[in-house]
Amino acid sequence: MKIKIYHGTTASKAKSIIGDGNFVFQQRPDHWLGQGVYFFVNDYDAAVWWAGQGQDRDVKRAVLEYELEVDEDDLLDLDTLTGMRKFNEFLNSESHHLTMKLNSTSDKSSMRETRALWLQTFYKYSNVKCCIFSFEVPYTDEFENIKSLGLEIKERQLVAIDFNIIEIQKLIINYI
Repeated sequence: MKIKIYHGTTASKAKSIIGDGNFVFQQRPDHWLGQGVYFFVNDYDAAVWWAGQGQDRDVKRAVLEYELEVDEDDLLDLDTLTGMRKFNEFLNSESHHLTMKLNSTSDKSSMRETRALWLQTFYKYSNVKCCIFSFEVPYTDEFENIKSLGLEIKERQLVAIDFNIIEIQKLIINYI
C-alpha cells in the first residue's frame, strides 16, 4: 500500500536528516502514538503548520515529502475497525494485563502516556513498523461552516517506529 506522508520541520533539520541519513527525535512518555518519527498523511498543509510551531519567523522551514510503500502487515491503522480490533484484542489478552493496568483516568496527560505505553508494547509484540490514527483538531473561525454541517476537522498522523521503512535518499525537501 502506498501512502503520501509529510514531515514539517526547520530547513536545517531537513538538510541534516538527508545529510546524516537518519531521523532523530526526542523520546517523550506522552507521544500521541508512541515513540517514533511523526508524519501527516496526505496533508501537506498540516505539515507546513507544524513546521512553524515554536519557530522564530526568521527560521527557514521545510516539509519533507515521501511516498511510503508499506505492507499491510507492517501497519496498524487505528482508523479502521480491523486495526482497532487487533489492538483491542491485544489489550484484552491476559498475558499483558499482568504487566500493565489500563488507566481509566480522565487526565489527558495520563491518558496519552498510558496510550503511548500500550502502543509501544503492542509494537514490540507485533513487529508493527508504523501506525496511523486521525486526531480531532479544534475548530477555528475559518471552519465555522464545516462545523455547522457536523463534520470534524482531523489530522491523520503516521508514526514510523522502524525507520528502515523510509528510504532517506528518496525524501523530497519542500522549502516554505
